Amino acid sequence: MFWVDYIRRKGQIGLKDGSEIIINEIAVKEERSGIPVRLGCGSLILFTILCSVFVFLAINLVVDGEINIRRGDLGGYRIWLVRQDGIKGVGYSWTKELDENAEPGTTCVETKVRFLEWQPGQENGNIEYCECYLTQQGEWIFIGECRP
Repeated sequence: MFWVDYIRRKGQIGLKDGSEIIINEIAVKEERSGIPVRLGCGSLILFTILCSVFVFLAINLVVDGEINIRRGDLGGYRIWLVRQDGIKGVGYSWTKELDENAEPGTTCVETKVRFLEWQPGQENGNIEYCECYLTQQGEWIFIGECRP
């Protein structure tokens, strides 16, 4: 007589020497608690991608000093490092084209600038302004501020 280790896995019994005896399939319902496996794996993959993008943008910001995302000829987003006169932080701005203030042949652009400073108590330099441009031969020419 010899000793045999039985391993029960999804309706199979395995012997210690590597041979296998198939028995009738037994439906075993595994009870799980928490979130589904697919949702958990998908969330982990999405989180990893977002962290990778954040690290890439942070390295790009430190190396180049700014990140520019263009949206058309005049619109877009810009993030840059502020390092001057004892003020350190990050500035970010976004612009959008306005249709209501523009005369024919001109384009008006509203720009909003915000600053996030590392040291609290600094003077807040948040700015909003609007400028109009005229296009001639593919060049944008500044013609003044927007009308109220």
